[in-house]
Amino acid sequence: PPRPPAPPGRSDREVPSEEPPLPMDSPITPTPTESPAPEPDPNASPLPSGTDAVQHPVLEGAPCEPEGALGRTVDDVALRCVRGEDGRPVWQINSQR
Repeated sequence: PPRPPAPPGRSDREVPSEEPPLPMDSPITPTPTESPAPEPDPNASPLPSGTDAVQHPVLEGAPCEPEGALGRTVDDVALRCVRGEDGRPVWQINSQR
């Protein structure tokens, strides 16, 4: 009797692969391709934080945040956010230049 045709993509004679097939119950874990993050350079300058950005325009004596932030008035006067006498942070003329 004639043999039925082979399914598409397969031939009558299969060539054994070089690697044995994985068992079906084995999980396949992908190999990470990214390298780990580099260690920070202790000699590098720190990244800018929220206190490094200059806020504009600000008013002397007005509430501010965060403490230590820098600001400038509409007249280009440098101010710094500092704790006032009542303990709340307010804009004060920056004497450090």
